[in-house]
Amino acid sequence: MNFTDSTLFKNKPSFGHVIFDADDTLLCYRDDERGAFLRLFSTLGVAADDALLSFSCNASERIWAETGLYDVSSPRVQKHYHALYRDHITHVFDEIFAYLHSRKIAFTPVSSACARDLFLTELETGGHYVEGARETLAVLKSRGYVLSVATNGLETVQRGRTKGLLPFFDHLFVSESLGAIKPAEEFFIRMLRKLNARKEECLFVGDSLSSDIAGAKTAGICCCYFSPCGEKPPAAVPVPDFTVRRLTELLAVL
Repeated sequence: MNFTDSTLFKNKPSFGHVIFDADDTLLCYRDDERGAFLRLFSTLGVAADDALLSFSCNASERIWAETGLYDVSSPRVQKHYHALYRDHITHVFDEIFAYLHSRKIAFTPVSSACARDLFLTELETGGHYVEGARETLAVLKSRGYVLSVATNGLETVQRGRTKGLLPFFDHLFVSESLGAIKPAEEFFIRMLRKLNARKEECLFVGDSLSSDIAGAKTAGICCCYFSPCGEKPPAAVPVPDFTVRRLTELLAVL
């Protein structure tokens, strides 16, 4: 269903809360990640070229998948997500340092674990936003909605990356401090409790069918699928209540 189809809103619910996922809904993770690699390499005395940055980003995505972090419904991932997140970055730097050695590129010697911690600090800088994110949040804020960000990730990293949006949202829920990850129903239960809100008052907006949409649907929260490329959900996954291709489309109906 398209969110801008006016026939859907003859009896539309009255939302008081709009809750956004962070990565690839409001924040461009790959751009933030690339920037963090670039700054860290400079700290290590490496003038990073496109080949090194591409290698690093590709290794990160591949090892994320190999670690199983895309399978957020897995009991193992739900239990150990944040430790696995850190381990994944350590393994990325194992491969990066091997790559630098193979190209005979000199760098300040540090352990992979140290590089991981330095990288996470750089990642806190963030600052790359999805098109229309700031505009959408600003207008919704002016209309009186209570705005929140609800994200899987590490507390300091996600808090740092979203700091430029602080004027617009009222609450930030990060899985590390909340004690549960999306799509676990407990994540949404704890979020609602902290909001002091009923599920019927909330709209959840996110780009992940397996995390955002599946989790919100399980918790009985109305959800909007953010799909910039226009992908339609496969039949095997929960169907979102609405779909938008641009965040600014929310402004036509909220």
